[in-house]
Amino acid sequence: AVAGASAARASGGPLVVDGALPAAIYKALLRGMPPEEIFRPEKAHKPWLTVPFHLAPAYGRKAWRFAVDQVFGAWLVPTATEALGDARKGHVHDARLQRLLPGEVLAQPDGPVRSCLLFLQKGKEADGAGWTLVSGAGAPLACLPGRVVVVDRAAGDALRVSAAEGGDAVLPLYVFSCVIKTG
Repeated sequence: AVAGASAARASGGPLVVDGALPAAIYKALLRGMPPEEIFRPEKAHKPWLTVPFHLAPAYGRKAWRFAVDQVFGAWLVPTATEALGDARKGHVHDARLQRLLPGEVLAQPDGPVRSCLLFLQKGKEADGAGWTLVSGAGAPLACLPGRVVVVDRAAGDALRVSAAEGGDAVLPLYVFSCVIKTG
């Protein structure tokens, strides 16, 4: 999936990988999501949760640790780094999970970074409808559930994930993100 995505990648655009995660792993991550109450703005001191979780039900801690260590750390991030033409080994740093509602913006580290994003949605109608990702001057991308996007941001480039106009009925979007460190 990553090799096909790198071949289809537009010059300088993000690396978009559809079908990177097997359905069983995607479902395990959804089942391992923290309770909805944790994502309420009045309960949070920051807009994201650090992944893997330090305090969560055992299943959630195991599912997300597996995702960070094995799926992203041992496979997806190194493969994507290579597909982007970087000979240095890539590894996961600053992994986060954030729930976005219409009008909210994805929190990302400042400065020039390479980020890996995974979009998730709960519910039978989960199709990513209404959500888009814009990076720098690039064209908007649909935030499809299960889609992985690797994007290089130069200093000052905005990375925005937002709901379309009139997106009040849009399901919340969960975004797993990590910085890809190389070296």
